[in-house]
Amino acid sequence: MPPDPSTITVAAIDPAQWQAYKHLCLRMLREEPQAFGSSVEIEEAMTDTIWQARVSNPLAYALGASVPDGNLVGMMVCVTTNRPKQRHIGTVASAYVAPEYRHQHLGARLLDGIIAYGQALKLHKLNLSVVVDQQAAVALYTSRGFATYGTEPAALCVDGKYYTEWHMAKLLTP
Repeated sequence: MPPDPSTITVAAIDPAQWQAYKHLCLRMLREEPQAFGSSVEIEEAMTDTIWQARVSNPLAYALGASVPDGNLVGMMVCVTTNRPKQRHIGTVASAYVAPEYRHQHLGARLLDGIIAYGQALKLHKLNLSVVVDQQAAVALYTSRGFATYGTEPAALCVDGKYYTEWHMAKLLTP
């Protein structure tokens, strides 16, 4: 029986959840290495201090989907910058829902939370990149108003295979 989506909470990842965040990030890199720019080898080598800083960074909003025992089963991160000419842009840097929790609208709940965060910060737009083969992700982003503005052939190389990414954006203000 699939997990009950009504028991899943979507909220900002608390710094105390850094170990659950680390576990989920490593899982996503193991299960879908072609969808992310980093690798499990690089991330596993990072110290606990770095992992703790990731969920405490004031320029990164990590939104998580947690089950009642506190484990994270999904997450999405929006990164901003202090650079004056780019402060109006947020970048969706990673997004993942564990396979056993997919098809329950968790990705939509996470993305809606990121969009609301961007609006609360008065960001002008959100950017993201997605591997074109990630059809469910592309459909989700498109359903929320993201539009493709560029294609990057061979954006990622995993085990000798090249993956093309679409660069997408959503304007939050006119």
